[in-house]
Amino acid sequence: MKTKFGVLVQAQKKKLDMCEMQIVRHNNEIAAINNQITTLISDIAQMQTPKQGSVDVLLHEIAHKKAYLFEIDTLREAIANLKAKIKALETEYRGLYIEFEKLKYLQEREHKNMLKAIKARESKELDEIAILLHKKERI
Repeated sequence: MKTKFGVLVQAQKKKLDMCEMQIVRHNNEIAAINNQITTLISDIAQMQTPKQGSVDVLLHEIAHKKAYLFEIDTLREAIANLKAKIKALETEYRGLYIEFEKLKYLQEREHKNMLKAIKARESKELDEIAILLHKKERI
């Protein structure tokens, strides 16, 4: 049975799904960034400081490590931003879920009321039929 809340429940469910998909997408981005950070850290660990040679080579290696460290810091800031977005999305999700549950409850209540009305109408119709049959039997 269709109720006036059916469309609203479906729309709210769609909003919930979209919000959930965004949270999952951001979590996947965080995982990918963490993999990049791990790769950069292993690259830094594999770098070897030159033991001999010119100062330019040493300065180049130091600059290379600083660039890696700067990239790691940038990636960590991106993770912090994504975590903030996830927190906001989770708050939004909670609100959407509460609204969804309210609509679902109203839909179920409307459905029960419709069934109650149908049963009352059927009962009334059966009573009328019984009265007509009773009158017919008397004749």
